[in-house]
Amino acid sequence: MATERDWIRIDLRHQEEQAQQMKDHELALHLLAGFAEEGKGRSTRSITKYPKKGGPDARAGMRAIARIIRREMKGFVGEFLALGFDPETQSKYPAPTKSGRLQPTVRISVAPVGRRQKPTVLRDILIAAYIRRALSDSARLVGASVRVKRESAIEAATKKFKISRTRAQQIWKNHEIMMARGLDREPSATK
Repeated sequence: MATERDWIRIDLRHQEEQAQQMKDHELALHLLAGFAEEGKGRSTRSITKYPKKGGPDARAGMRAIARIIRREMKGFVGEFLALGFDPETQSKYPAPTKSGRLQPTVRISVAPVGRRQKPTVLRDILIAAYIRRALSDSARLVGASVRVKRESAIEAATKKFKISRTRAQQIWKNHEIMMARGLDREPSATK
């Protein structure tokens, strides 16, 4: 029978796994979309900058993508794909080879398209989410009009993300259009 100590160990293991999954997603976003956090504590800010090709951040992103693939795609296809991103991590699948494990059959590399443009898509999504959260927090304010609440949320976003008011308004307008079309949700797997 499981004791309280056993349940605490299980819970701690689960929390560690969740923390690793979140870190993997952060590393993958940094590699694939150029999203990163800079600074510590209150001075933390979101930046858009791709890691240097072949550098430690890029390699960490490739390993993170491989871990995500291994968690989400079981079987040989997922394992071969993960080995393409991270050939250094030994496969858990046995194979009739000298090492006794599956070996990579392809090498996958990631490079940003259009180096001249800074990646802003993810930043815009973060800004829209920030404005939406600010609006839901201000919903408790009684007496203020919707327009005043929206303008207050947009103003807060301009300060946090260091963008112009016009750009913040455009991002929010585009987000509202996407919401009206139902494009703010993930695509359905049943289509």
